[in-house]
Amino acid sequence: MKVLAKVHFLDEVLSGTSDNGNSWEKQTVVVRVPGESEDRFLAIEFMGERKTQVTKLLQVGQVVDVTFGISSREHEGKWYTRLDGISIVPLQTIPQPSEAK
Repeated sequence: MKVLAKVHFLDEVLSGTSDNGNSWEKQTVVVRVPGESEDRFLAIEFMGERKTQVTKLLQVGQVVDVTFGISSREHEGKWYTRLDGISIVPLQTIPQPSEAK
């Protein structure tokens, strides 16, 4: 899925080492997507150093083009949905709906 949005919140970059000794980094970026009746907020997780190199440079209020995947899983009878960031590209302005097509 792809959306044009503004950065609303940048969570801290988390890092560590996996059980098999590989290092990892992730950052959650909350974006605000304009809607017809109300805006929506999406918390998108970017995993991996290549992706966090980009997210670390973002600023709140910055317009971005975000591509992400959606996945859900069940754990002990409850369902959890996650938004996995694929890419995030800073933009200067949000194109008008007629320009976005």
